[in-house]
Amino acid sequence: DQVNLRNSVGIGAIIEEFRASLGDDPTEPAPAWLKSAKSFQPINYDGKDDNKSFMMWLHRLLTWFNYNRIRGPDLDQERIEITSFYVEGEAAKWYEKNVISVFRVSKQNLTFMEAIIALYRRFIITDSYQVAKEKWEKV
Repeated sequence: DQVNLRNSVGIGAIIEEFRASLGDDPTEPAPAWLKSAKSFQPINYDGKDDNKSFMMWLHRLLTWFNYNRIRGPDLDQERIEITSFYVEGEAAKWYEKNVISVFRVSKQNLTFMEAIIALYRRFIITDSYQVAKEKWEKV
């Protein structure tokens, strides 16, 4: 079943990215070099139905959060807000309407992970995992 494979493998990969990149809230002070280091900026995600592009965007975004010490459960809301600067086009419209707007349909606050998984489910329609499986079975 395509939806189940996309959900189990794709969303599993998202969860693993979160575990690898975002840990506990930082308890120690930021190192002195962090203030002078030039930080890279994450790329923007535009809503393209491309699993590889989405995962590359997510990896860079989570790496940026980790590098800038925006990690741990206490900074979830900040990650939600900051992410709005790194989506564009249709993805930005959807994110605004469904995640950060006070007028969003669901009044339930999402966690950062829930927001990213919802973004993935909305825009990654083509199941690249299913396509790869089907190609493999033809070999």
